[in-house]
Amino acid sequence: LDKGKASPVLQAIQKKVQRGALMAGTSAGMAIQTKQFVIANGSSLMALTNGARAAAWNISEGELVYEDGVCAGCDQLFYNRFKGVGNFTYGIADTHFSENERTLRLLRLLADSKQRFGFGVDTYTSLNVENGMMTVIGQDGVTILDLHQAKVDQQSEYFGIKNVRISYIRQGDSYNADRDQFRLGGSSIEEIETAELINPDIMDEMEAGGFQMASLLSQLAQSSREIALGYSLSNDPAYRITLTKDDRSRTAILNGKVSVVHIEMKVETIR
Repeated sequence: LDKGKASPVLQAIQKKVQRGALMAGTSAGMAIQTKQFVIANGSSLMALTNGARAAAWNISEGELVYEDGVCAGCDQLFYNRFKGVGNFTYGIADTHFSENERTLRLLRLLADSKQRFGFGVDTYTSLNVENGMMTVIGQDGVTILDLHQAKVDQQSEYFGIKNVRISYIRQGDSYNADRDQFRLGGSSIEEIETAELINPDIMDEMEAGGFQMASLLSQLAQSSREIALGYSLSNDPAYRITLTKDDRSRTAILNGKVSVVHIEMKVETIR
């Protein structure tokens, strides 16, 4: 793509895809399949605090050009304003997802760009898409964010949002994007009594293990409690993420791995 225009090679590939050919990508190769904006950089904390900013590919130099003179090496959330190649039409895609705790950066880009769906695919995991049916294959899972009924807080100085739906599906599960329907491949979970579910550093990234959001969702799925809380270590501002089970929520377990769909999520500042 050069400023949003497909090259002759890309046009030839797209024609093959339209005729039924398989298109696959890994890492950035997956992220660029989207018809929407492509995430180029950024951490979850910087995304919540500063929002999303545009960038564009400089084809001749083979690099991203960041606008507004913002540093290319920082954790600011940037996206390619010329969008992706258009083979994946269901929303914005992100990769290496849970390992790098990218849930909240994807959420912020969806909110800022007024997109409904975001799909975050973990490493060693594949999201296969055929005629609107999505299936998961691999080691970990896929996070799906749905902002259909979400409301951004317009009163606060800082970013806040509520009524977001978050789901985490694994191998054996599927999602029909055209009908907005999940099918979980595992068996039902017997909930147990637990202490309060609290993660003090929900934005913890790969260096310290990652998978903070996925782990908290799994704990909530297996607990009799209806609410789980996550916090940021930052205090300028500090964020609280509330995950809530309700009548639409469903859970399942297969080979010891938990899937959970339709959990309500709220993000707010607390100081």
